[in-house]
Amino acid sequence: MESNILKLINEALAKAKIMKVNMNDDDKNKSSYRPEAIIKKASELAVPAPKKYKEMLRIVPKNDTFYWQSEYINARFYLQAKFMENFEDDYAYYGEVLRYLPQYTDMSFPELRGYFTWRTKVRKGIVEKTSSSFVFVYIYELINGIGVTSPQNGFEKLLFIWNEYRDYDNKIDRYLKDWLKDYVIYYEMDVSRIKDIPRKKNPYLFALGDIQAAISEKNFLRFMELINDFSNYKILKSKFLKEFKNDYIEALTMVYMEIEDFYDKNRKTTLFEKMFGKESCDSWVPFRSGIFYENTKNLDRKSIVNDFERYVCENGEWLKYSYSEYYSDKRFIGEMLRTTEFYLRELYNYSYKITFRGSSKVLTSLIEKTVRKYCEEQHKMDLYPRLKEQQKNKKEKEKTREMVIPEKIEPVIIKIDTTKFDEIRRIAQNTQNTLIIEPIVTEQEKIIIKKPRIIPTEKISGMQCFSNHLTPDEKEIIKLLLSHQWKKIGDIAKKKDRMISVLIEAINEKALEHIDDNLIEINDENPWIYDEYKVELQEVI
Repeated sequence: MESNILKLINEALAKAKIMKVNMNDDDKNKSSYRPEAIIKKASELAVPAPKKYKEMLRIVPKNDTFYWQSEYINARFYLQAKFMENFEDDYAYYGEVLRYLPQYTDMSFPELRGYFTWRTKVRKGIVEKTSSSFVFVYIYELINGIGVTSPQNGFEKLLFIWNEYRDYDNKIDRYLKDWLKDYVIYYEMDVSRIKDIPRKKNPYLFALGDIQAAISEKNFLRFMELINDFSNYKILKSKFLKEFKNDYIEALTMVYMEIEDFYDKNRKTTLFEKMFGKESCDSWVPFRSGIFYENTKNLDRKSIVNDFERYVCENGEWLKYSYSEYYSDKRFIGEMLRTTEFYLRELYNYSYKITFRGSSKVLTSLIEKTVRKYCEEQHKMDLYPRLKEQQKNKKEKEKTREMVIPEKIEPVIIKIDTTKFDEIRRIAQNTQNTLIIEPIVTEQEKIIIKKPRIIPTEKISGMQCFSNHLTPDEKEIIKLLLSHQWKKIGDIAKKKDRMISVLIEAINEKALEHIDDNLIEINDENPWIYDEYKVELQEVI
């Protein structure tokens, strides 16, 4: 009933705004002015408010010893929310509320009634588009434990409002991905629930746990796949790895064990800390950027996410112990992966070499010694030419087996009965006489038949095919790299309004498609072409 009345008021006021007073010329000179009431929207008119709202707004914290004003505001919000925890309303509100850190005391009575009406529907599973301030107030209630029966119930309600409302306004994404994790930690829930958070922040800490588990289980295939993301050398794109994957994994396992032992005996840090940094300690505030009252602040407790992230509360102060991706040494990781591959290629006498780029003499010497030991123990010195010879011999044997000696064919003896010749001649003569007709000479048009163009079917090499798919600018970049003219590459990038790394990555993608390998190495200095491809490139570019 109330909803229909407000709609009628809005329609009447809208008509009043567009009404024009028709005046005659005589009336214009006689016009007089008098004060008139300012027309207001229906939502701005005084409306009766339930007594509950007035009582709620009078609630304030009794303790006035808050050090920060924000602590007072948070405590007031919590007490008022607790008072209105089970309240419901049914009111037609058509306005919009825009507040930073919205709370009840910022709203007029119509706005309050509009919010609690919207909340009533949400609790029944009906989520309608509304002011973003209403949504945040509801989220503040949930993180403060208002309207929830347990931490698990509150977590599910936060996920529900996120999934249901983000189609209307995805601004809540940036807050809820952090607040949901804070909710698990603060309310001491099972930390595995963090993995249920969509678009969760900082996957680095979970990756470290997976890498540590792979090392403990000596699963260095998994280790290599995970560590590739933290390396400046992408080993998974290597052509050599595709041919000798198992060998590389076995060699890398020995290399890692040797380096780990060296760091344990000769360095103050472990090999893992060298690659990923050390644990740091920082102060932590749960539900930062939101309205949250820590009514359990004085309870000492801790939450351990994994070996690389933990939270401890002592004497009301929260501390966060964690690792940061900022301190990971991508250059060191890349050097370990690349140097291992370099010496494997050398000792295997692999046809294609990569340029040696080791920087640490101690690390390089240790890797070379370990890889050589692996090759000698596994009898893999000069393995590549030996495999090629085996393949050649195998193909020759297969060709020999395919050769089939034809069976001896007995001659067929044909016997001719000469007595039948006369009869055959007579029949042939009769047939000839019946078929003879006078020749008809007609002038025939000359028909010119064009011979089809012969298209050579020789197989194009992978490098030639790669060259054919390059754009003129990409070919020019390769020519400049071959002649070490790096500065001119910058001119091409500036002309195309692209980063140099983006242009080179496009070339590498085409190389992977046609020659199954990267062509250009990108590092912190100047890009360069792998040595094994320089000769072929000079022939086709």
